[in-house]
Amino acid sequence: MSEIAIGGASDAVDDVRGHGFQFVHGWRELSAHTPEGTVKRFVLPGQLASHQQAPHRIAGVVKGEAFVNLMKDLF
Repeated sequence: MSEIAIGGASDAVDDVRGHGFQFVHGWRELSAHTPEGTVKRFVLPGQLASHQQAPHRIAGVVKGEAFVNLMKDLF
């Protein structure tokens, strides 16, 4: 996604802007929320993305618009 945000075609960049990225505190998980409502979760190998790994789940969401702007500012 970061490569698309930096140098991708404008329609691909607009697609990334519609996503949401959720980072979970307490264990290593990243989930990408698409504009269509689907979610893809990424966890460490050997862990189940469908199982909560701690008693409390604390997460922060970064909107795709902010992600694209950050990548363009950094690179």
